[in-house]
Amino acid sequence: METLAGLPGLGILVEKIPINAGVTRADVVVMAELALRRAGIRVLTDEEVVKSVASAYLHIAVDVGALSRPTDLRLYNGKRAYGVVTWETGGQYGAVPNREIESIVRMALAPMLDRVCNDFLKANPPPLPAARPAPKRRDPKIEEVDPQSVSDSMPL
Repeated sequence: METLAGLPGLGILVEKIPINAGVTRADVVVMAELALRRAGIRVLTDEEVVKSVASAYLHIAVDVGALSRPTDLRLYNGKRAYGVVTWETGGQYGAVPNREIESIVRMALAPMLDRVCNDFLKANPPPLPAARPAPKRRDPKIEEVDPQSVSDSMPL
């Protein structure tokens, strides 16, 4: 987590996903952006990543390949790494029916995205909110000026 400390945020890099994979690169980018934003982590633009000293980005690779009968079953491999060498989590592998690949990839990525967000926030805790000034006390003499209610003193 030391490599995550002091980063201003993360860019997102999703490797090309094969056509007909059941999920698109755009789907995965949106998932990652939402996870980071929900955690309060700034999503860096490509330009910001290139200009920053750390070139901090979240790298996501989803590989979906065919087994013996591509119309029936798909092999998936979801793996995410932060940086290239600095921080990484293992992936998930499995075989699922084609119609379920999108939900399986989403379910596999969700805990990985949670982990990167948690680790980022541990390394970069949000600042504590500023202390509020104590409320001003009312001068008790103001209450004593006219203890009688206005409605009681005026005839109807």
